[in-house]
Amino acid sequence: MGIIFDKLAETNSMNKFLIALFLAFTTAFSAQPDKASKEFINGTKYYVHVVKPGNTVWWIHENYDVPVEEITKANPGSEKGVSVGQKVLVPVPRQTVNYTVASKETLFSIAKKFEVSMDAIVLSNPGVENGVQTGQILKIENVDREVATRFKEPQSISNSTAQISQVVFTQEAPKVDTVPLKKADPVKIPLSDTLISYTVREGETLYTVSKRYMVSVEELQKVNQLKSSRVRPGDILKIQVKKQEIKNIEVRGVEPLKSRNIDSVILFPKKSIYKIALLLPFNLDSDNPSDHISDLATEFYMGAKLAIDSLKKMGFNAEIFVHDLKNDTLRTKKILASADFKDIDLIFGPFFPENAAVVARWCKVNHVRMICPTTVPSSITRGNPYVYSTVPSDVQLQEYLGEYLANVRVKDQIILVKPTGEKDALSSDAFRRSFNSVTGHSKLFEATLETYSTLIKKGIPTVLVFPSNDKGQIIKFMNSVNANSSKMLSEDIIICGTKEWMAMDEVKAHFREKYHFQFPSPNDLNYSVDLTKNVLRQFRATYNTDLSKMASQGFDVIFHGCSVLLQGNEPGPLLMNEFLFEQKTISDGFQNRKAFILEQREYELETIAW
Repeated sequence: MGIIFDKLAETNSMNKFLIALFLAFTTAFSAQPDKASKEFINGTKYYVHVVKPGNTVWWIHENYDVPVEEITKANPGSEKGVSVGQKVLVPVPRQTVNYTVASKETLFSIAKKFEVSMDAIVLSNPGVENGVQTGQILKIENVDREVATRFKEPQSISNSTAQISQVVFTQEAPKVDTVPLKKADPVKIPLSDTLISYTVREGETLYTVSKRYMVSVEELQKVNQLKSSRVRPGDILKIQVKKQEIKNIEVRGVEPLKSRNIDSVILFPKKSIYKIALLLPFNLDSDNPSDHISDLATEFYMGAKLAIDSLKKMGFNAEIFVHDLKNDTLRTKKILASADFKDIDLIFGPFFPENAAVVARWCKVNHVRMICPTTVPSSITRGNPYVYSTVPSDVQLQEYLGEYLANVRVKDQIILVKPTGEKDALSSDAFRRSFNSVTGHSKLFEATLETYSTLIKKGIPTVLVFPSNDKGQIIKFMNSVNANSSKMLSEDIIICGTKEWMAMDEVKAHFREKYHFQFPSPNDLNYSVDLTKNVLRQFRATYNTDLSKMASQGFDVIFHGCSVLLQGNEPGPLLMNEFLFEQKTISDGFQNRKAFILEQREYELETIAW
């Protein structure tokens, strides 16, 4: 770089040219559709691109592979140019897929897989309303490109290897001595360079790449601006190495995966029939079995049973063991010692943190995976790679909100109103760290309940963030905002809080509506979606009652867990969840990092980002 900057000093014109070239080059890596945040507006999904120096409409068109006409149509005025910091909505492209029906698939499962309605498939393929046949080719139109990308090779889906973060799940691996290793193409690295590019290969992790090039995982994350240790085959990593380390690097082929621990990657063989345990607090022998917890357990089980029935229709076979688990650790240990848990493959539950900690320790010793369907403390996943936590904590939700606001509300004034409670302070700190980790936003303003109003300026769009679950403080804050409403126009104010506000009658709905209340949520149950409508009809026909949130949680957790962890299949869209499991370190458990940003609009909740 020293040579380049010496030449930059020669002429001013050359200086401007190279700086422009450098900006164009560096910003080319700043927008990747799979990493961009997304918003639903009037039923259409958009990438949200924040314009960086050097970006143009044509540049956005090339990087997102979306026609210029669609970009300008979604962003009136952009045909005249875009400015740094501007939020540009880029329609997610849709395409037609020719899909070959796999064994035991149904019209419902295919519609679910491609996130389209069954009516749409029937319209493009007359006659399939009477059923589909194995090997039949279907024309599926108007498929979200991101969804279509998952199924580029649909014939191999049921036999493919599925990867979530650092965990790879595979069928019985081929014998090593019958599969010759393909000699890898040599990686040519100029010795004068200290920064090289490397394409991640099938079966590799960030850890294995770090060992190959003798750099730390942390350094790879820093150089590539990675927020987790998750990489995929085909990802291009920038690796900073010393010249003397390059000369003797041997790049070898990746061996076939085996059912054993390789680089802390947990592998499990595929079976013809599985053993699954559900640990739920029914409290059937209790004096009051109809309490709130029992009702939740029953609803969860109803959704879980519907998911298992759906999986059976797709060829999944399992033996299910259901145990009534109270908040009693001694009883939990006795149940785990029973014959039902010999050779168990997967455990769902329990609900209570004390029981979850006991089961987690047992799973670590016996190498059995468990999925926690409710919120559990981070201590349960720490140091235990066999645990999956499906519900983001309040701290993780505020991290998601901070990243979202820093990327999307670039030109707005963001004010963090600091709560005073100890738990709320953790959420506040998490928001601050996450917001400040995103470059491109000018500044986060911080204030107290007594001083925030002095920062508000009439006519300037302002987001007030108050990450508190304390009812008294929340009521005080909302009353204060309403009392200061003369200083500001309501359309210039957005209030961001927590999901708990929606259950507080004291936080008036018309106040939430007036100030465009937004909050991060671990899930989003939308009864207007075709998939949810279909499952709702099945649920009513089976149980003669409506689908609740807890029943939806049961359906999603069981359907996703069995599909991915046991069968190695990507299940596609779910009722109200999206699962993106990540580890802090390779020895820790997996935490779902996916969340939604919801806003109250016309007294209904609408998803604005996910």
